[in-house]
Amino acid sequence: WMEGKLMFKNMPLPQVLKRLSYFYNVKFEIQDPVINSYYFNGTFENKQLSQVLDYLKISSRIDYEIKQAMTDDSQGSQSTMVILRKKKGQLILKRIFDICASLILIVLLSPIILFFSIWIKLDSNGPVFYRQERVTQYGKVFRIFKFRTMVNNADKIGNLVTSKNDSRITKVGEKIRKYRIDEIPQLFNVLIGEMSFVGTRPEVQKYVNQYTPEMYATLLLPAGVTSLASIEFKDEDEILERYTSKGRETNEVYVKEVLPLKMEYNLKAITSFNFIKELGTMISTVVKV
Repeated sequence: WMEGKLMFKNMPLPQVLKRLSYFYNVKFEIQDPVINSYYFNGTFENKQLSQVLDYLKISSRIDYEIKQAMTDDSQGSQSTMVILRKKKGQLILKRIFDICASLILIVLLSPIILFFSIWIKLDSNGPVFYRQERVTQYGKVFRIFKFRTMVNNADKIGNLVTSKNDSRITKVGEKIRKYRIDEIPQLFNVLIGEMSFVGTRPEVQKYVNQYTPEMYATLLLPAGVTSLASIEFKDEDEILERYTSKGRETNEVYVKEVLPLKMEYNLKAITSFNFIKELGTMISTVVKV
């Protein structure tokens, strides 16, 4: 049981209440609607207040101040953010590795990048790179680098998720996607810090908006080029095809069937973060994907 007083900035009060209602049955007594100041009280089911605030900050990027808060002595589970703070050294090592490895690979793979860039331009009209907006750490929106494997503006004439035998895929795109070569340009995203080699695959804002409260914890670390979920769902287009062949819509299948399963792997990975394990994930990606 918790009670206290919070004041939120830069966010309408109804939205704050809606966000909190995702978590628990909480009663509110509004103090000042103008400055979004209010009292709250309710049962938080073994969760600490910090978890609720972490979620609000990540999902809505709001600025908040805790004016007063009182909790009982019950032992709640540690928030994911607290767990990661204890592994600050490994996170620093992870970033150093990302910078060094991405820079080396960009140099080594530059002939391949040049070759496919020319092939893509000769194959179809449009840019070499596909620069879709995705969501990474703390809800930051960035533009991902991928080799374009579909017709120009494909995301405006179809689903955001690609299924098997998608008519929008180009001839060279089909070959590039088969061997995951389209992911190589993401080395630039890793180098500048928008992504990491290992982490939750970045989603478009449309799908992030449909995250459950627990899923927002995956935004505590940068999005990744690969992950355990990526390995397990390497044939995601075939999974989608099995559902859509029965008349279901692609986006619906992804949100309700595929995304929750992928997030189980992602959440487990982030709560048990270990840099050495991530190196193993990279090796598994090369071998299995």
